[in-house]
Amino acid sequence: MPLARGIMKNCLPILAFCLLPLVCVAQSERAAERFNQRGVRLFDQGDMDGAIAEFDHVLETVSLIGPKSPTSTTLAIIDPRAAYAYSNRGVARSLKGKLDEARADFDKALRINPRLPEVWYNRAVVRHRLE
Repeated sequence: MPLARGIMKNCLPILAFCLLPLVCVAQSERAAERFNQRGVRLFDQGDMDGAIAEFDHVLETVSLIGPKSPTSTTLAIIDPRAAYAYSNRGVARSLKGKLDEARADFDKALRINPRLPEVWYNRAVVRHRLE
């Protein structure tokens, strides 16, 4: 029995270490949702700068884990909510007249999720305005 207790005693710090990322993910999900809701509210109130700042916070909060360099072969794991944050920020930037930045946001959103027809539409509108 003492051996089993020793093993369990040594495993507990490892278990706690493994659970910590799950807690952090849950907290970051709630934070990302709060930032997004504030961004949408500010957008609806016409505060594009405030909305852009909140969408920036969403993008900082969601997990964007990917290659460290362009030559890395590591598979990128990207939170799908990032596509919506890029899209929302792109719309706000386009309304401020920052068309190049808006197009870049729409391009990033489509790289994450190419099945968002509203993003394709918004990107086409911005490209037309740039011509």
